[in-house]
Amino acid sequence: MAGIGLIKVTEGDRLTSWFLVGLFFISAMITICGLKTLAVSKSYYREAIFTKTVVERELGLLEPLPNLQDARANLSIAVTVGQRDIEAILFGGKPAGRMISPGTVVWNIKTILWIMIFIECAGAIVAAVDALSLELKGQAPRPLAGVVLPLEG
Repeated sequence: MAGIGLIKVTEGDRLTSWFLVGLFFISAMITICGLKTLAVSKSYYREAIFTKTVVERELGLLEPLPNLQDARANLSIAVTVGQRDIEAILFGGKPAGRMISPGTVVWNIKTILWIMIFIECAGAIVAAVDALSLELKGQAPRPLAGVVLPLEG
């Protein structure tokens, strides 16, 4: 994230440090929204799998095909081991609100989002400490590069 690099570049600038606190805070809030979206989308996915499995059962698509020995040899559309666990899907083993299972793609995305939240919070804390230390020292903010300040007098 660009904000982490800005912490070092803008060291000693109170205004920029407070800006970075806000930037990191907003970034963390956006990432938290991503976590919530991930949970909702997983719930929708589970409901879709349940409905798909019910329709396949009612249409007879779960019945094994003749002359094929593989248990997967039927006309259902099941692309993962979890989608082939018909008993668990139809009879309560996989409710829509169930926790996300470790080792799945969704679990990995969730882990990455938590790491991002940690980094963003750490960045906000570092920027806040920098800004507060400048406040306590009473240091005036540095002028922005390229900005010409009017001379007094």
